[in-house]
Amino acid sequence: MMTTTQTRTHQIAASLIDQFDRVWQTLRSALSRLDEEQFHAGDIDFLTPRNLAYHTIETADFYSSEGPPDTFAWGHFKAESKQDMLRYADEVQAKVRRWCQGQADDQWLTEQSQWKWTGRTVLDRALYNLRHTQHHTAQINAELRRRGLPRGEWH
Repeated sequence: MMTTTQTRTHQIAASLIDQFDRVWQTLRSALSRLDEEQFHAGDIDFLTPRNLAYHTIETADFYSSEGPPDTFAWGHFKAESKQDMLRYADEVQAKVRRWCQGQADDQWLTEQSQWKWTGRTVLDRALYNLRHTQHHTAQINAELRRRGLPRGEWH
């Protein structure tokens, strides 16, 4: 359990975790609207829900990694079913939470040198990750709408 001082020094992490948890809920809600066949089907490869979901989750995994960007093992998780994809989402959500919890408020403002395209600081990378995850979750919702299916619930 965190003390009051620890809680105060991790306010940014708590806010980021809350916002990431919301986007994960929205992603799961969107995927719940699809049966297994719809999950794998699509007339536009990139907009196939399985492909969008994998890209969304894997990239959140990438941006919350501690190592250098060029050491990330792209394609390491094999998600053959919607259930596999949801399990990967659970793993990455937990990883993002641990990454956020590992940063005290002052650490978020530390300059980073290996993820420059995301911004100057560690906080910039977290926000870039959040924006990217939301963007592709919205694409899944747009594809659901295009197919005449209900969209995932916004959290």
